[in-house]
Order: sequence, then C-alpha cells, then structure tokens
Amino acid sequence: MKLKSLTFMKESKMKRLMKVFGVAVLAGTLLVLPLPNSSAAAHWSANSRFTLARYHSNGSLDTAFGSNGQVLTSFIIPTFPTDCLGTNSPGAEAYAMAIVPQNLPDAGKIVVAGRAHVGSGHQIALARYNTDGSPDRYFGRCGTGQVLTNFPTSLDEGAYAVAIDASGRIVVAGYAYVSISEGDRYRFALARYDSEGRPDNSFGSSGQVITTFPSSTDASAEAIAIDASGRIVVAGSAWFEDNYRFALARYRSNGSLDTAFDTDGKVLTTFPSSRDAGANAIAITAGGKIVVAGYAMVDPDGKNRFALARYHSNGSLDITFDTDGKVLTTFPNSTDQVAEDLAIDANGRIVVAGLACVGGSCTQNGSRQFALARYHGYGSLDKSFDGDGRALTNFSGADEGASAIAIGASGRIVAAGWALVGGSNRQIALARYNSSNGSLDNYFGAGGKVLTNFPASKAEAAEALAIDASGRIVVAGWAEPDLDN
Repeated sequence: MKLKSLTFMKESKMKRLMKVFGVAVLAGTLLVLPLPNSSAAAHWSANSRFTLARYHSNGSLDTAFGSNGQVLTSFIIPTFPTDCLGTNSPGAEAYAMAIVPQNLPDAGKIVVAGRAHVGSGHQIALARYNTDGSPDRYFGRCGTGQVLTNFPTSLDEGAYAVAIDASGRIVVAGYAYVSISEGDRYRFALARYDSEGRPDNSFGSSGQVITTFPSSTDASAEAIAIDASGRIVVAGSAWFEDNYRFALARYRSNGSLDTAFDTDGKVLTTFPSSRDAGANAIAITAGGKIVVAGYAMVDPDGKNRFALARYHSNGSLDITFDTDGKVLTTFPNSTDQVAEDLAIDANGRIVVAGLACVGGSCTQNGSRQFALARYHGYGSLDKSFDGDGRALTNFSGADEGASAIAIGASGRIVAAGWALVGGSNRQIALARYNSSNGSLDNYFGAGGKVLTNFPASKAEAAEALAIDASGRIVVAGWAEPDLDN
C-alpha cells in the first residue's frame, strides 16, 4: 500500500477505500477495524477495475447491459502521449457517475469518473459508456471511451465527483497532490472536458483548476453541483487551525473563483463542539440554496455524527435551517455515523445516506450498517420516515455501508454501497425504501435488498448511483478480480 501522506487523515482517497476494507479514518486518526480477511493493502495493490451494474426497477440485473448486467473496465496507459498503444493500468477505482440528460445529444450515455494507477501515483480517470454498457468509441483517446488526466504540477490526482453542465461539458472534482515550497500538499482539483472528452481550454488553465484555501495545508473536494446560472459549486474538507472543516468553493463558468460567494469564492464551516468536519455530498435546492452533508466529530465523546449545513447563494449560512444553518444527527445505539451522499425529493425534503456503527464501537463488537435520515426543509428530522426520521438497514450482520443515494420518479429512495457476505466476500449492496414511511420496499429484490457479486471477483463495492430516464438503476464503483482463480 503506497500512501503519499499519512498526515492528511481525511484525504478522500484513503477514506473512500479504507472504509470499505476495514480501515476507517475516524476521530482524525488511522483506525484499523477488525474485519475478517479484509485489508486496505489488498485493494491498493490489486488489479481493481471500474465496475458498473444496471438493474431493472424490481432489482434484477438488466442483462441487456454489458455482460449479464455487469461491466468491468481496465484503463490503458499509452506508451507515449500521442500513442494509441499502451499497457493496462494496474488498477482503477470509480467514485462518481452522471448520466447525460435527455435534452443533450449524447442522452442516456453514462459518464464515470475516478482514478487510475499510473506509475508511482494516480491520474484522473474518465470513461463514457453507451446505453448498452459498451465503451463509447466517440469519446476519449483512440476510440477507447477513456480519458486519463494528470496535472503538470501534481504528483498524484483523482476525481471523486462529476457533473454535466447544460452544454454537455463534463466537470470533475477531486484532489491534486502538489509539491510546493512548504512541502507536498493536497488541493481541490477540477477539470472540464468537452462532450468528446477533450480538455476544455476555456476553463482555467488548459481545462484545469487547482484551489488552495487560506491558511490551509491540505484540502480535497468530494462533491460537485452546477447551479441554474452555470456556476460550479464544490464541497469537501480543508485543514485549518488544527482541524478539518467543511470546505466549499464556487467557480464561474471559466473556472475563476466567484467572488460573489463569501467575497473570495471560498467558505470554511465548523460545527459546535466539533474537532473535525468534512463534507461528502452537495445538492442545490429549487430555490438556489446549497445543502451539504458529511460528518462532524463532536466532543465530549469524540464520535462522528451526520453533519448537514445549508447556505444561501452568497455563501452565508441559512439560519432558517435549524436556527444556525447546521444540523448534527446521531442514530440510536450507534457510536459513529458518517453521511456519504444526499438527495432532495420533490417535496423539498433532504434525504441523507451513509453508515453507522451499531451495537458498539466500530473497533470492538459493533458493525457498520446502511444509515439513512430524512429532514424537513427547515432541518428537523422527518418523523414520518421510519418513526423518528432515521433508518438502519442490516444486510449480513457483519459489515455494510451506503455510499450513494438517488430518488426515483415515484419518490422511492435507492441507496447503494457494499456488504460483507459470508465473512469475507464483499459485494455490491442496494436497498430501496418507500417514500411514505421509510420502510423497505418489498417489491425490490428480496425484502427490499439486493446483493451483487461479479464472477471471478473477490471484492466489489458501489460508490455512485443514478436512475436513468427509463427508471433503471445504475451503480458504479470498483471490483477486485480474484487473480488466484
């Protein structure tokens, strides 16, 4: 396992992988969880692949997509920059996905973003697929449907979020690990591409933007949204005065920071009695307000909570949202909770998904479970959702967590992530909930749940989720092939 930095404990590339393989970044320290036969190092060193799966609305795999509903993608590293030949990357992980809207020429095509292992580090990895799961030969380099991007001043980079603007341009956000006079540091990193995957030179410098926060040593972007005016809003975390904080930045269409957003285009937010906080998800309401969700580690117990904040379009906190613009949520019988994604339903309610450590500490006898919460527009828990506004879902009793959420046209809520099955087999996990009361939807899979493993794979997880115009459910993430069999 080659890590660039162990000091930036909330850096996303560690968090997203370690949480899946039994190593969690909690309380600002590296925390190893005792999961059977699990290893962060295994995923970092193995030949992981971009992974997609598509399901019918009843939870069965859509066999018209890829091979029996599943797609695995390796990235090709060109031998020379302009060469169509090359070698396979030793690994790639997908963390974000967007489906091209119906009003654009490439409607229905699936854009997936993440990172690929290249040399001693990583590069931003982008792929586009046709609606049948095949690579889009009109996208990327040499008809591969793939794009690899490195930043000239960066030693390592990756994408954790992707969005498609009204013109069909693709914007990704994540991190770049740059070398500066004070040492190597993580920064917000954005890149924009045209609809064919070429860098958009009208954005930043040659299609790339790197952003530093004042007096912050490290920062990483986790989520992205594009508002009705075409401005790009990015959320993540930044280290400031010995703590991590919610970090937001807003950009004009040309990639410059929007100074109408908190005067310099950047916002840092702390939570009451919190040591650390980080944002993992963002959404913009119909009225233009910005909702962000993640975690906050709160004293005196030093445990993580679901953390939400809502901002006006000028970057100031919206005090009509729980009086101070911020909400912290705990789950019954749970020691730690982390929100990973959010969605806003047709009634303006905020639905958040992530994981909670239930039945004890995550380092002792507890297990992680899917955790969902639904809030009214003013920030209070919606008690019509599972009785108290909170729902926990157990797949196997061993270990599971939700990474992504989407709301279908009927209002039903779909969450996706992973579950440990049989003590050692980590699989893609989905659950669907009724909008009326938060109960599991028995018309989906078995009792509202679906588990999916890939042939010849020893571990897989969903990191992103979308519902297409036909109501089919698409997930993206990674799979680690079993090279011993």
